[in-house]
Amino acid sequence: MCAIKKLKSNYTCGPDGLPAIFFKRLGPTLVVPLTVVFKQLLSVSYVPNVWKKAIITPVYKKGLLQTALIITSVCCKLLKCIIVNKLQDHLSTNNILGLGSFKVI
Repeated sequence: MCAIKKLKSNYTCGPDGLPAIFFKRLGPTLVVPLTVVFKQLLSVSYVPNVWKKAIITPVYKKGLLQTALIITSVCCKLLKCIIVNKLQDHLSTNNILGLGSFKVI
């Protein structure tokens, strides 16, 4: 649920056609089904093809390319957020990447 709360409430849809606001408004209802789906996908090491796609829009300023707007699947963003948080917790709890030290596992 924490990952869903962190989503920005924009109406832009990613390649899968689902906007972030859909997940934010239905967050409590979607937590259990998304957890089941994410666990199943991770257990078989599979990422849906639509999650690997992005909509990239160049942003120009005075004729020069300044940056690019990259829109990816909200489900992919949620899974990435969960994995990053769990990894950071693990590294912090086990003092693997503490200040001034580096431990290779």
